[in-house]
Amino acid sequence: MMQVHVVNRAFQRAPLAMESEFDFPHMTLAKLESGESEHVNDETIWKSAVTSEEINITRILTQLNHDVKCSGLPFRLTPVHVQQCWYGERYNITGGEGLQVFRRLQAFVLSACVKLGPGSVQEWSKEPGHPHITYEYPNMREAR
Repeated sequence: MMQVHVVNRAFQRAPLAMESEFDFPHMTLAKLESGESEHVNDETIWKSAVTSEEINITRILTQLNHDVKCSGLPFRLTPVHVQQCWYGERYNITGGEGLQVFRRLQAFVLSACVKLGPGSVQEWSKEPGHPHITYEYPNMREAR
């Protein structure tokens, strides 16, 4: 997952109701399936039940974070075209540079996981689908 901030043209953040520090607006790049995680030293290893291959998740994400920081992405606004989905509490990303950034990061993760075998990695929001930013509005929580 990748944390995102949604702002309007006046740079005001969208109102959100997050119950804990671990809740945040996010985009899911991929989902690992058919395997299990294991902590070895201070690293997380994913072992595929399909191929018995392993990948070091900690190293993959460390490299991804390094690449993102070196590109300057966290330090600038990224234009994106979105469609708001009130029922699903999400913004569907339909275009702009933000969509290209999502696909580039997703491709990095998927290429690092390819040796896990078919069915081990679920590509989130596969084309022609749209990736989305999940959020929760305060009034949506009260309506439940």
